[in-house]
Amino acid sequence: MSENLSAHETMRETANTVEDWLVANCEYMSVSELARMRGGDPADVVAAPDLIVVDYHGGAFIPRIIVDAAGQVKPLFANAVEKFREHGLTGWPVWAWLETPSSWVSGETPARIAQEKPERFLTAVEGYVSTFALPAADLDD
Repeated sequence: MSENLSAHETMRETANTVEDWLVANCEYMSVSELARMRGGDPADVVAAPDLIVVDYHGGAFIPRIIVDAAGQVKPLFANAVEKFREHGLTGWPVWAWLETPSSWVSGETPARIAQEKPERFLTAVEGYVSTFALPAADLDD
């Protein structure tokens, strides 16, 4: 049995949805918590183009992996989020891709690869998003 299959079987056994699995197994912070860290307003956090914001049971949350101890988006993840947004990907699908095994990084978890091999991570992001819609700027041509 492959490592990927085992991880996905575990997700199915421990959660009703991928969202449930992410919340149960990954670090995250509330939008309000991040706003307090930044000394700003939660609405500004939600509107920030470099963040991944997800709604879960009435709350708004951010994957902890993308922000540093000061609450700023890590540059590598800011670049990745920009690429995801260019291809229409936001929220849960992005967080799920970052935190679950992916064939784009040989069955590893992209978020872990980002920390170990940033160039490989960015190449994987480029490859992954290329399988989705063209960037908005290309649609006008």
